[in-house]
Amino acid sequence: WYHFKRPPQEQLNHIQQLTMVRTPQDRLASMYYYDRHEARNKAWREQFIGTNRGNVTLEECLVDPQCVEANELRRWCSVQTEMICGVRNECSKPLSDEGLRIAKENIRDRIMFTGVAERMEESMDLLGTLLPTYLEGVHKLETLPFEKKSKTSRRERTFSTRAQAILNDICSMDNALYSYADSLLTERLKRCSLAK
Repeated sequence: WYHFKRPPQEQLNHIQQLTMVRTPQDRLASMYYYDRHEARNKAWREQFIGTNRGNVTLEECLVDPQCVEANELRRWCSVQTEMICGVRNECSKPLSDEGLRIAKENIRDRIMFTGVAERMEESMDLLGTLLPTYLEGVHKLETLPFEKKSKTSRRERTFSTRAQAILNDICSMDNALYSYADSLLTERLKRCSLAK
């Protein structure tokens, strides 16, 4: 571990934060399959699966309450809200409506920039406008970062009605935060005359 001297509070107050949000359902599915098929090494993955988490599809896990609990899917589909909320008591699990309110407030008032992964090009246009000294020309990149294609052939792109309802429930906090960040991005693009 590296131990760095904590900067004085005055310096910490001047740190600008940037973040991106991703569709909660896609983020959860990506993490779920990564842990099972691509994380660390084969021995780690086998141990991970063997500790009652299982190696079923996300669809199968969603409709099994024990699997949802063992894999902490509610927590992992609220992690964007939890991280953006911060370190206050209201931001720890289980996350509450107050934690969501704080996360939205942070996006609106404290975090300099929140982009949306599914709107990467527009996000980069806005970021280049906000920070031209550091990101001049970022909007002119011929290719932007793209979604890594998983080697996992079992990954669903759509879910049954039952599984989707459970997913909507367990991802409700991140869905609300994502929707808020997406609308805020649209608003800020319009203000900067970058709306397409």
